[in-house]
Amino acid sequence: MKTIFILLVSVSALIADTAVLDFEALPLSRGADVARLVGDGERLQLLVNLRATNDVPRDATREVAYSVKPDGVVAVDATGLVRPLGNGDATITASFGGLKAETKVSVVKFSEPAAINFANSVVPLFTKAGCNGGGCHGKSGGQNGFRLSLLGFEPREDYEYLVKEARLRRIFPTAPDHSLLLRKGAAVVPHGGGARWTVASHDYDLVRRWIGQGMPYGDPSDPVVERIEVLPRERVMKAD
Repeated sequence: MKTIFILLVSVSALIADTAVLDFEALPLSRGADVARLVGDGERLQLLVNLRATNDVPRDATREVAYSVKPDGVVAVDATGLVRPLGNGDATITASFGGLKAETKVSVVKFSEPAAINFANSVVPLFTKAGCNGGGCHGKSGGQNGFRLSLLGFEPREDYEYLVKEARLRRIFPTAPDHSLLLRKGAAVVPHGGGARWTVASHDYDLVRRWIGQGMPYGDPSDPVVERIEVLPRERVMKAD
């Protein structure tokens, strides 16, 4: 399961003697000082705002430079997405000009990943990629011999289609990367729908790990999404 945490860090500095900027990653972790990532599947998304003296914020998440100390605990890509590499504690530093901000993260149970729930974590990826839409495999007759329920409304049926049809060609548990589900989804082999994810993406990796875990359907007691929050809750946009 992909779990996103968003932490708050802030710093201000005088730029060219005229503008004070605030540098922050907006919080979703309910005030925690340290983000705690459990297992190898959770992710931390940093969101960075620059705020000038005119109080107009600007998203700079993809403009700042990220660094991590010590090595081997987490990695941060250019979009601010943090993924765990191993157990331990680390400090993430984001830099923009003369500004720096730090936030701390802790990784535990990296070698004990939780089982991935098919209905809660895998089916939503099909919807995100458009695989189970009416114009693709989600229509009544499916597409090219493969069908999914429309927008994932029948995950049990989707599970049957994937795991028990096509003589295990769609899913290859002993060598997940050779599964047609992944190879066609990443357009490694010809796919009428084109690439729906890349081999290096989190979506590909999540499906790969699900296959490697033996394709569990999941337990009714597994966590489910209760709410969605958009942060910041309010933002004023001013015309140039």
